[in-house]
Parts: sequence; C-alpha cells; structure tokens
Amino acid sequence: MSRWFAGPRAKLTAALVAMLLLVCGGTLGGAAPVLLARLLLGAAALAGLGWWLKRRAHSRPSGFTLAPGLAVLARTALSARSACALIEADGQRFLIVHGDGFAEIALAAPVPTACRRPPTRRLPTSA
Repeated sequence: MSRWFAGPRAKLTAALVAMLLLVCGGTLGGAAPVLLARLLLGAAALAGLGWWLKRRAHSRPSGFTLAPGLAVLARTALSARSACALIEADGQRFLIVHGDGFAEIALAAPVPTACRRPPTRRLPTSA
C-alpha cells in the first residue's frame, strides 16, 4: 500500500468514490442503487468478520493464566478495604496483606507436606 493511501482522509475519500461509482454504474445498468448498497455493505461486513476471525486465531491464547510456579493458595478479607492472601511462588510461600495504598509481604512459615490439604471450593451463596 502506498504512502498516499495511508491516511484516514484518503481511505474515506477512496471509499466514497468507489461507492459513487457503484451507485452510478448500478443505475445505468438497470439495478436498484439500494440493492447494490446493501450488497456492498454485506460484502464489507463479511470481509471484516473474516479478517477479525483470522486475526483472532493467530493472536495469543485468550484467558488469564498465572506465571509458572505462581499460585494463590488462599484469600481472606480483613475489612472492607484490606485483605490477606497466601501466595506460593517457586516453592516459597508468602503472606501478603494489601489494601488501599499499601501492601506488605512476609515470608510464611513452611507447612509440612503431611499437613497440607487441597483447597476447598466454596459454592456461592444467594443473598
């Protein structure tokens, strides 16, 4: 694509000229201009959808994943604006207390393997 056609004004002008040529050509050929405009709009929408799907397929995987070796083991709210979290990073556990404008990190005491239990999933309660 040349540099002249790179700006938004040039693209809009080219699209307007193409639309006028199609409408004029359609009326001279006996086709209804509304039908041609609808077909052009539908073709542009399908082309845009195809481009978006192709771009999305080649992008990075969707969804948030934690870095390897990093896991949130437990979280507890201390008040309306502060909370406490137990984090495991590369085999070490950290206790993080955070809130509005502050965060403190402390090394948590190691827990023997025999005492560890898998985290339980809580079902949401209806209010």
